[in-house]
Amino acid sequence: MGRIRVDFSFTVPYDQDIDQIRALVAEILNQDPRVLDTPPPEIGAEQLTELGVRIGVGPTVTPTDYWEISGDLLERIKARFDRDGIRFAVLPPGWKSAPPAHARETETR
Repeated sequence: MGRIRVDFSFTVPYDQDIDQIRALVAEILNQDPRVLDTPPPEIGAEQLTELGVRIGVGPTVTPTDYWEISGDLLERIKARFDRDGIRFAVLPPGWKSAPPAHARETETR
């Protein structure tokens, strides 16, 4: 049996509790029998963005579970966050993407 890591990420606003998010995601991963114990899943801050903290998630699965599990996990994470009042970062109204760095510098002057 082979192993493969499923990498995905999502962004939460800066005011969200990263420890709580990490714990909830770990709970969801631990409840899924397709997620292998070895190596343990990686969950943590991946990048600080204009909109918030990008959380990286990297569970290990068998190759046969690869395509199915990432969508399943994202749906379960979304449902759990909705239930617990955790928000995902979203673009402010009127933005099509995060502003480039030079635009942010000009706006703050």
